[in-house]
Amino acid sequence: MADAANPRLALLLHHLAFNGSPIKMSRASSLSRTSWSSDSTDPIVVVVTGSSGFFGRHLIRELREEASSLGVKLHLRLYDRTTPYPTTPLNAYCATNAQAGRVILASDGTPQPNGGTLRALVLRPSGMCGGADPFLFPPMLNFVASKGQTPKIRIGGHTPSCQHAYAGNVAHAHAYVALRVATNHTVRSSVGGHIFFIVDQAPSNVFDLLALVVRKMGWEPPTTRLPDIVARTVGTITDDLTTLVSPVWSVRPKFTYSTVDMILTPRSVNGHKLKRETGWRPKYLEEEAEERTRQVA
Repeated sequence: MADAANPRLALLLHHLAFNGSPIKMSRASSLSRTSWSSDSTDPIVVVVTGSSGFFGRHLIRELREEASSLGVKLHLRLYDRTTPYPTTPLNAYCATNAQAGRVILASDGTPQPNGGTLRALVLRPSGMCGGADPFLFPPMLNFVASKGQTPKIRIGGHTPSCQHAYAGNVAHAHAYVALRVATNHTVRSSVGGHIFFIVDQAPSNVFDLLALVVRKMGWEPPTTRLPDIVARTVGTITDDLTTLVSPVWSVRPKFTYSTVDMILTPRSVNGHKLKRETGWRPKYLEEEAEERTRQVA
């Protein structure tokens, strides 16, 4: 983010998750110095997001809408790089996320050829949900619509274990912060080199969160609890079977060990830092986010 006053938002879409690791994201700084924007002017703000699925399509559409509503000029370019996963990651997604964050923050303060200084920061939700989300609301809504009932079991107890942010609020946060950074020197100086979490709701159990949605559809949520150890065992077996058949059959099961681990492992973050340093507030309240999710799903 070079020190300049003309707000422009360049989206650098980097394929990660199933398509590769972002360990080459150091290339982002060199890309930002080249004239690859539509008006042959270096972009001021580069937003690095990931994967060609939910994050790569739905989130980019949301970002496009938010950039337009905030008066930010948007240049969208696709940057694709395939790199193997770390050799022994506990969770490939988390491992690559951490790697990308380190690379991006390491570029903060890099002098630019035009005399400016590159400022880098990381905006990160703890988890995400929305209309194109492949794991939470749409699968549940589609299951109810096709089966005429909700699933019979839930994983784990009622202990809060997740903190999801609505995709529209995540997109709004990116566009809002990009505009603030590009136009406000004080904000630009204070946020460079930092990680900020995007939070729009309190921590909750994922099944309790889904229960609110299915009840509004006139259905009762699942009450039978699948013990943690059983869920993890089934997830492990699913992973092993997927590996076994992968040479001859391409499959992406939903009930994997990684999915189970994300549901059962408590994760919550504090979003006060982002609000304090930039003034950002969620654009969509919880009820409106749920309604928009149902419309898209």
